[in-house]
Amino acid sequence: MEQRRRNLPSRVALSFARILIFFFGILFKVLFGWLFIIWQWRNDADFLYDVRNVVYFLFPEGRIAKGKWYRVLTFHTTSVGIDYRNVCFKFTRWRDEMHVSVAQSGGAGIAYRLTDVLSALDSTDAFKLSEPRDLGEWADLIRPRLDEISEAFSESKFPEFKKKLPNTVRRFKSEAEWERKKRSWQRNG
Repeated sequence: MEQRRRNLPSRVALSFARILIFFFGILFKVLFGWLFIIWQWRNDADFLYDVRNVVYFLFPEGRIAKGKWYRVLTFHTTSVGIDYRNVCFKFTRWRDEMHVSVAQSGGAGIAYRLTDVLSALDSTDAFKLSEPRDLGEWADLIRPRLDEISEAFSESKFPEFKKKLPNTVRRFKSEAEWERKKRSWQRNG
């Protein structure tokens, strides 16, 4: 009983501090949140410029996929979506890493990693494809297979093609995460 009384002031102070932190967090987001949106918009615009220059073969037929509202991503993350025929390519850059995912055009549905899609098209192991490091390597991987990817994601052929994808994604998910972590450890350590 006596120990509870000794802990009471510290618990009250901790509760008060949590309430203050919560209200200051809201106040900070209201006063300065618009700066994060402008910063994200600028970073995405710079990345879009890079994508337009390197992955030029998607334009002018491709158009920029825009969401219903603008979102702020985590620090140093930029993302650009491009709708090309039946496919939506989503290019994401985080610090020194590049990732490309593919979904059906219109944004509805699940996005798949491009390397998984290419391995499903070839019916090969996803790890036989090396993960490209920069935008130019991704462009070299996309360019020769663009029509084949677009055809696989067409409304008539996608249900059949989708049957190949979950097996590939489930089978390689843990292995891919391990390889990604191992590469980041090797770069950092």
